Amino acid sequence: MRTIAGLGHRAQTILAGLCSVLFFSWSDLEAQDGGGEIAGAVTDSWGGTPIPGVAVVLRGTTLGTTTDLSGRFLLKNVPGGSHILIFSKSGYARSTVADVRVIAGQTSTANLKMKPEFYEMEPFEVISEPFVDQSIALLSDRQSAAAMTDAIGSDFFSQAGAGNAAEIMTKVTGASVVGGKYVFIRGLGERYGNTTLNGNAVPSADPDKKSVQLDIFPSEVIENITTRKTFTPDQSGNFTGGSVNIVTKSFPEDFFFKFSTGGGANTQSSFEDDFVTYEGGGVGFAGSARQLPDEWDSKGTEQEAPAHLISIEQDKVVQNRKASAAEKEDAVQEIQRLNSLFPPAMGVKRERSGMDGSFSISSGDTIELGDRKLGIVGSFGYDRGFSYNGDKKQGRFRATPFGFKSDLSLDEQTGTEEIAWSGLFNGAYEFSENHVVDFNFLYTRTAEDTATFQRGVNLNEDTVERQTLHFTERELQFYHFR
Repeated sequence: MRTIAGLGHRAQTILAGLCSVLFFSWSDLEAQDGGGEIAGAVTDSWGGTPIPGVAVVLRGTTLGTTTDLSGRFLLKNVPGGSHILIFSKSGYARSTVADVRVIAGQTSTANLKMKPEFYEMEPFEVISEPFVDQSIALLSDRQSAAAMTDAIGSDFFSQAGAGNAAEIMTKVTGASVVGGKYVFIRGLGERYGNTTLNGNAVPSADPDKKSVQLDIFPSEVIENITTRKTFTPDQSGNFTGGSVNIVTKSFPEDFFFKFSTGGGANTQSSFEDDFVTYEGGGVGFAGSARQLPDEWDSKGTEQEAPAHLISIEQDKVVQNRKASAAEKEDAVQEIQRLNSLFPPAMGVKRERSGMDGSFSISSGDTIELGDRKLGIVGSFGYDRGFSYNGDKKQGRFRATPFGFKSDLSLDEQTGTEEIAWSGLFNGAYEFSENHVVDFNFLYTRTAEDTATFQRGVNLNEDTVERQTLHFTERELQFYHFR
């Protein structure tokens, strides 16, 4: 048993040795069948930067690959022996690496610096307008500005859905718009700001307000709006709260035409049957109905004095105790005749009111005139609105020893109709590479027509009735040549 066991142990040892020899022999055969590998990197001969996308081919075989983003490549299963690698890429000279020795089961290295390939061409010239992104340009201007500024360009207008300059200003930090048209900077009132058009001061169409009505500038004709919030010496002396500069388009990039209209209704003022108004005149363009009669408006001469002077003289006759009855009668008739020259609409009436409405038209284009160009931009707008207060009370009280007693108590109805017309034209001509002439024309006309009817009692319980007609018309024409 011991002999058999010993022989068995020797057999196991011999068998294990034979298995090891067979295993290593099989591994060598597998390595010989799979071949070796070639790895390397391709860089630029000038800057030493990696070159991605280089085609690497093993000559005489179908083996090939391309370099990755770091310029590296790896060829697998390359037969043993000496090989030649071919490298090619557009823009670089075709190159080869010879005598790359490959040993089965090992990795060989082949690095290359490729030279850029240049071609000599005929000289040519390209002339193009410099392209500058508007938002980047505005940010650059803000960065270099000496004052605290905020700027919005036309590229942003459509994204923000802004239809006019007033709506654009609602997107400016530190600015607020009151009444849909007047801008307040940093919370200060309209009297502390000013508005300029292409750097030139624009007067207000409202004698009671210093601020310009910004809703008359449609966004389609505006290139950019810059808001200054701190004073610099180049600003006008009345700068206090802030300054808004509107820059209009001189040469539109493309032809544009836009028409928009809108409407609105208010339960208090629209389609109101008892809307208080009066006859004649019209609102917006009054015409002859609101003009003074010729006799009252004449400047007069030595032979013929204007009617208001004649009326004063006739009134003196009436008040003169020494004047005869016939003279006084003639004077009274003359005064009545002069007064009858005015339109008879001196009281209120009631009619059905309409609804609010507006429309605007804007268009522009750049016309090529040979080597020069002509830019034309124009707009026109109209807006109409109603307001009505039919439940207003007015009272006046008198102090007595027993307290306050009503002196006057009136019920009041007030109807107001507002109309605004606006027009803007800008024409620019480039007559040389470095010279451009530009002309701006701005026209605005606003009108407000208010009729008030009051009825009540006074201290003596007598019926009191008052009718008030108030009409205001404002017009502004602005010309700017630069």
